[in-house]
Order: sequence, then structure tokens, then C-alpha cells
Amino acid sequence: MNGKTIKKTSGFSIRPKNWDSVRRKIKGGPKDLLRIEAGLSEKIAEFKRYFLSLDATGGVISRKTVDDFFNDFRFDDFYSYYEGILLKRIELKKSTREKYVLCLKILKEFCKKKKLFNIRFIDITLSFIEEFDKYLIYQLNLSSDSAYNYHKCLKYVFNQALKDDLIVKSPYFGFKAEKAERRKVVIPLSLEEIRVIEELEIPKTNKVLNNVQDAFLLMLNTGVRYSDLFSISLENKKTIPSSLKGERLAYIEIVQKKTEQNVLIPLNTKSRSILNKLRARNKLNIKTDCLVPKITNQALNRNLKIIGEMAGIDKKLTCHLARHSFACNLLNNKISLECVSRLLGHRSIKSTMIYAKTDTNIVLNSVNVLNFSKEI
Repeated sequence: MNGKTIKKTSGFSIRPKNWDSVRRKIKGGPKDLLRIEAGLSEKIAEFKRYFLSLDATGGVISRKTVDDFFNDFRFDDFYSYYEGILLKRIELKKSTREKYVLCLKILKEFCKKKKLFNIRFIDITLSFIEEFDKYLIYQLNLSSDSAYNYHKCLKYVFNQALKDDLIVKSPYFGFKAEKAERRKVVIPLSLEEIRVIEELEIPKTNKVLNNVQDAFLLMLNTGVRYSDLFSISLENKKTIPSSLKGERLAYIEIVQKKTEQNVLIPLNTKSRSILNKLRARNKLNIKTDCLVPKITNQALNRNLKIIGEMAGIDKKLTCHLARHSFACNLLNNKISLECVSRLLGHRSIKSTMIYAKTDTNIVLNSVNVLNFSKEI
């Protein structure tokens, strides 16, 4: 500038033997060197765009504008940019925001394993994304759908970076997701197995285990998620006239945490009995208190394991199994898919169709309706 050379650090370092001083570029070598070469090229391209933009808008090109470019961390710090995008997106639902936060946490853990502690846009290439995808599928054992949700978060951030002229191409260009192996089929609890759990006698002195047994039975009778279990209060209880004369149908209406949509939880005789037991055992205020005593998901599953062993059931008892069993048992008893979908609070009936696996006994007995002639 003004006949003088200004030297600025690029933020990269290599061994002298890997530098071609004649061609002023890195000599071919390991992947790390190629990554640095790509990073330098990107930095130079950004530098040129920066000054072309200044010139086009009548800006003054000076030592200060050069310093401003190299001191602008937007060009380097991906984590800060990601967090900044999240701060701006005030319209995000709580569940979606939590997904973005978790995505960044997982990304940082992945980078830590690769010994990358402060990644820049230039560090995130197509091969980086492919490695991250394999990490999600094979290391974290996520389904293809779950992995896709995290990629969706990152894609949005890179699309914003494109709009902000921070990058010239998204690393997702040409990306093909890894296909996760098909998960083991979840076998629901049969009505007989549910009856065994229901009739299991637990010492009254073990209050926690009794509460967990009742909470699990409540989920088996309502299909409610763990995240919504503690929203059940008789304050939200409503009734409507039944088709049977003189009777009324009871239900509780809650807002699902996952979808933020209203869902109706019908209360059958067993559900009402369970809620009354929980209220009496825990001395709860019937009108204001949540009827299910709070317990962490980990503690709940730990106690469910004990209940499963006591009941002699081989299946792993979890909150998801309760919801799965609720849906499958309704469908196998000829309740329509549309009705089950509404009970589960699904936005789309496609989500409910994964439960539409007909029981083997029903399949084998189905041909018995074709009774064309007398038995031989």
C-alpha cells in the first residue's frame, strides 16, 4: 500500500519444506496441508471480495480497512456465528431451539475428538460433514432421521453464511447422508404382560417403586410421553356427555411439550383409579398439584428395570415402550389409525403408521373368516 508491503498473519502455519516459494503456494502433501491450502485460497478470495465491495461502494482503502478485515472474527469463528444466528431466531419454538443447542454441543464434542477446539468456516468441508455424519450414525447410534435433524440445523447456518457472503459454497453441496442400519423392531407389551405388571405387588414401604409402577401403567393406558407425564393435573380435567344415557366421558387436556399442540388424554376406569392412588399415596392437592410425582427419566427407567425383573418380563421397560404398546394394542383391537394418531398427538398420520404392525395371532386367525363350507 502506497508502495509498501503490509504483512498480516493468515492464521495458518506449516513447515518450510512444504512451502513453494516460487509459486507462492503449499506443496502437495497430507490432507491437513490440502485443507490449509483450501483455507488460504478461501481467505484470499474473501480478501478480494472485501476490497471490491469497498471500492464499489466508495469506501476508502487504507491500512485501517486491511486491519479491519483481518480482525473480523466472522470470517473465522464458526461457533460464535452459529450462536449469533440462534440469538437472532427469536421465533423458534422451545423444542426447535433445544435441537439447535444440542446440535452445537454434539458438533463441539465431535471436533474435540478430532483435536479441533475452535473451528472456522474453512475447517468445515464436505469431507468434514461426511465424517460428522458417520459419527452421528455409528458413534452415537442415531437413526437416519435423527441425524438428518442435526444436519438440517447446520444446513440452515451455512445457508445464512452464504447470504452474509461469508462463504462462497456450502460444504453440504454434494453431500449424501449415510444410511443407518434398520433398528431392531420394538415388540410391544401384550395385554397379558401388562396385566402381570398391574397385579405385581410391591411393598408399600417402597413409595418410589409404587409411584413408578403407577406412572408406567398410566402411560400404558393413555400413551402420554414422559415429557408430558408431569403436566397431568385434575385442574385440566373436563367431561362431555357419553352416548350411554346418564354417563359422562372424562379427559384431561394438555399442551404437548414436543409439538406445543393441544392433546386430549381420555381417562378410562384404570387411568382414573391410578390417578386416585397416586393422589392418596403422595397427599397431593387434587386441584392444583401434578398428579404424577416428578422423577428423572434415568431414575424412572432404572426403577422400571427393577419392576421388569420382579414381574419376570424379558422386554426392556421404558417410557417409549409404554407409548408404543398403547398404540399397538389399540390398533390390534381395531381402533382406527386416525383415532390413535389423535390420541398420540401426532401432527401427521405417517408418524402413527410405524405402530401399525398387526399382531401375529390376528394375522394367523384372520383367514378363519373365510368359512365357505362346513368343517370336514
